[in-house]
Amino acid sequence: MKQTLFIKRILPLTLAALFLVSSFILFSGCQAQDGLSAYEIAVKNGFEGSETEWLNSLRGKDGQDGEDGENSGNTSLVADNSKYINQALMASVSIYCEYKKSSSIPGYSAGSGVIYRLDKEKGDAYIITNYHVVYNGSSAAKDKISENIRVYLYGMYYDGTARLNETGILAEYVGGSMTYDIAVLKITNNDKIKESDARAIKIADSNKLTPGVTAIAIGNPEGGGISVTSGVVSVESEHITMTAVDNSTPVTMRVIRIDTAVNSGNSGGGLFNAKGQLIGIVNAKLKQSSVENIGYSIPSNVAIGIAQNIIDNCDGKANKSVIKCLVGITVFTTDTRAEYNEDGTITLYDTIEIQSLTETSIAKDVLKAGDILYKVKISDNDEHTICRQFELIDMLLDARIGDTVTITVLREGKEISFTGKFTDDTVSLVP
Repeated sequence: MKQTLFIKRILPLTLAALFLVSSFILFSGCQAQDGLSAYEIAVKNGFEGSETEWLNSLRGKDGQDGEDGENSGNTSLVADNSKYINQALMASVSIYCEYKKSSSIPGYSAGSGVIYRLDKEKGDAYIITNYHVVYNGSSAAKDKISENIRVYLYGMYYDGTARLNETGILAEYVGGSMTYDIAVLKITNNDKIKESDARAIKIADSNKLTPGVTAIAIGNPEGGGISVTSGVVSVESEHITMTAVDNSTPVTMRVIRIDTAVNSGNSGGGLFNAKGQLIGIVNAKLKQSSVENIGYSIPSNVAIGIAQNIIDNCDGKANKSVIKCLVGITVFTTDTRAEYNEDGTITLYDTIEIQSLTETSIAKDVLKAGDILYKVKISDNDEHTICRQFELIDMLLDARIGDTVTITVLREGKEISFTGKFTDDTVSLVP
């Protein structure tokens, strides 16, 4: 059983125009403007008060760091946020993969990743990266996944592919999804992890992104080591259609559009806000002679949902694919609107209508076509008001067999609720 979702706004892109930004190899600080100091720039941008008052405004309660710039644009003009980016650097890794080919000469590829979960005492870590970083169509392996994946923490010295086994940290492929372009790697009982200052990523709610928010990419461009580039979020959520890494399967994925510079090897690396919190996983860019700096990132809510799904359903198991719970409804957006908030942010709202229900839908006896989605609650989690169509899809990534789902709709102005349970018959493998 498949859940069909009708998306009204999709940006079609040809394979020639869009490419996955992995690298294949075969062998924020404070910007000055016109000589102005940071305080003078703040005044120019609207701050009122003395320099001492401005400095105090950058500090929170009891001398803690202030929250200036959490949802603002280029905050480097107001305060140096490099310490937050340095924290994100310590959660970033370079990835190098070796592939056995039909010839005796192995192939290699390079990419990036972020540390999702970390137990330094045990030397264990889970790494999130792109599926296309660890997949290679020319590999002799049946699943085309690299059988020798090596991870380098930030600051570790990469000495070429010839010494991968000596210098890199061996990582196990836990599972992945070509459809979502997310894979999870696992490191176990490693001394370099135990002795390092590595840390796990801090995660932001990507559903709260707005255009103009700082977007900092940390990755391994051209396989040359970790570097940092910065820009802003151009579009907080849109859909693109492209050919998957197998060069035959068309996939449509929801992404964040950014103007941050990304290049081959940035794939799988983190996209961070000004506070060093993960807002996405970089995976593609638009490559046309008439286009500059249009890159894409998988939203953090999607990437984390898929990664945790992989860990729960694949770690230590024969299955290596995402298992997604389905309600069995087809929905589409009938209207959208934008609201300007008092805090200066913009919130988008969708009106989401049920178009049809499958014969095997767990909600077919209660919900019906024409109902307007209103709220969703999964098991003991808080009830969530649905503002965007993708929110329901993202929430289902966290559902597991045995969980209950409560969906509240509006029908002729009245609230109608349905509660059902996910079983073995209401799930689907997502390759």
